[in-house]
Amino acid sequence: MEAYDIVIVGAGVAGSSLAYALGNDGWKVCIIERSWTEPDRIVGELLQPGGIMALEKLGLSECVEQIESPMVYGYCVMKADGSSVPLPYPTRNGRSFHHGRFVQRLREYTKIAPNVTTIHGTVTDLLFESSTSTKVSGAIVRLNSTKELQSIHAKLTICCDGCESMFRRHWLPTGSIHVASRFVGLIMKDTTLPLPEHGHVFLIDPSPTLAYQIGPNEIRVLVDIPEKIYQSFSDKTVLSTSSMDRVKDFLKTTTAPQLPDSIRQSFLTAIEVDRIRMMPNSRLHTKPVFLPGMFLLGDAFNMRHPLTGAGMTVALNDVVNLRDLLRKNKTIDFRDDQQLKNLVDQWHLNRYPVATTANILAHALYSLFAAESPALVPMREACFKYFQMGGECKNGPLGLL
Repeated sequence: MEAYDIVIVGAGVAGSSLAYALGNDGWKVCIIERSWTEPDRIVGELLQPGGIMALEKLGLSECVEQIESPMVYGYCVMKADGSSVPLPYPTRNGRSFHHGRFVQRLREYTKIAPNVTTIHGTVTDLLFESSTSTKVSGAIVRLNSTKELQSIHAKLTICCDGCESMFRRHWLPTGSIHVASRFVGLIMKDTTLPLPEHGHVFLIDPSPTLAYQIGPNEIRVLVDIPEKIYQSFSDKTVLSTSSMDRVKDFLKTTTAPQLPDSIRQSFLTAIEVDRIRMMPNSRLHTKPVFLPGMFLLGDAFNMRHPLTGAGMTVALNDVVNLRDLLRKNKTIDFRDDQQLKNLVDQWHLNRYPVATTANILAHALYSLFAAESPALVPMREACFKYFQMGGECKNGPLGLL
């Protein structure tokens, strides 16, 4: 039976780029994805400069081309009273796009990479060396073509199956994920943001709203709704209207009046004509954990609030770190627990500067901008005035992205 060096579960941003990188370095890789059609998500649409740099290191910079991906030159932070402060990136620029188009470009490169086998199927469980062993030895996949179960054996299994990972439970205790809020996503058309080619953060109550261009005539809007408010929408004892009707009413009566006049009508129109979707904004800050034969990468392993748009940057840098470590350890025996543990420990250490910075920045800024406590309101105002001072007061925070 054919065995691979590495089996990767999930062909999203993390999984696809990892398969491409490792296959090109000579590792025999199998990547399994349940749906190779273009994904349709409302996040993962703005790649920060740090993510662009990681793509370049992986030889995947062309993946942001030919997908109608506008340049992003920084941010604009705007209050409900109309006052604003531009925050340009200090050196490099970012890109924005439809998430699915970017993923499909990554998958195109993955499919033509040497030493990579792609499988269309759903991983139902992990393989273990024996019924009493905790050492992972591959994955069990239900093939989409035949519906049959097939065992895929590998020396190392890397789960990149996203924010709703099935296999996180093998690594982390239940209750590790904290949901702070929900994003309500829609697309505005035929309008222009106050500062074109910049991501926008609208500091409104009860929590910030994001907006950025993802196509020639499309602007993504993500309205953040704190979890307590969102849960009240599904409380059927309050009103007989459906949860979606209550969400729409919130957007019309609470969000829209606080947005700039120039985009308000387009926002109201989008509420009526666009397909409104929602997703949880989760926080998962993990500690180093070792499970023989396996580890997690991407949103399966680490998440932070999307306010700073750092998720793909962290994932792509994690891929770079792993690729570089394996280049230095070409003779590693993945089945040797100590050798694998040393590799995983070093990977955790190497990812710390980028990942921890992104985690802390996202948590701190969201806590400040949402200002759930009255004591945080003057601090939010102080942060805004700090940005207005310019110079390093702008370059410092933006340089972290």
